Amino acid sequence: MKKLFSSTISKLIIAVIIGILLGLIANEGFMNIVVTVKYILGQIIFFMVPLIILGFVSYSIAKMKDNGVSSRYRLSVLDRGRILRYGNGLHADTSPIH
Repeated sequence: MKKLFSSTISKLIIAVIIGILLGLIANEGFMNIVVTVKYILGQIIFFMVPLIILGFVSYSIAKMKDNGVSSRYRLSVLDRGRILRYGNGLHADTSPIH
C-alpha cells in the first residue's frame, strides 16, 4: 500500500481528485483567488522557460573549448538579428488577447 501512494502517478491522481472535490464545495470568492494565482504563476513560467533554455544553451556553448565548432556557435548566439527576432516573438506571445 505504501508503494502505491509513493508513485508520482498515484499522487497526481489523488491531487486531481482532491482538487475536483474542493472545486465543488468551495465558494466563488475562493475560486477567484485560485484562478488568479494560477494565471500569475502560468505567466511567470511562460516567461521564464525560454530564458532558462537560452541560459542552458549559452552555458553549454561557453563550456565548449576551442574545437572550432564553438566559435561558429558563439557567433550565431551573438547575432543581433536572432536576438531581435526572439524578442519580437516574446512580445507577440505575451501581448494581450482582445
